[in-house]
Amino acid sequence: MTSAELPLAAPRLRRPDRRRVTLEPCCLEECLAGNHAARTV
Repeated sequence: MTSAELPLAAPRLRRPDRRRVTLEPCCLEECLAGNHAARTV
């Protein structure tokens, strides 16, 4: 059976649950180690 002959399945999509997101104030300097690669940008 080739890919052209296979039946199409329903797409596996889920909607994001945005209620699960929490915002927390934080200091970005404390989130990265002193030698982290992101500091070179």
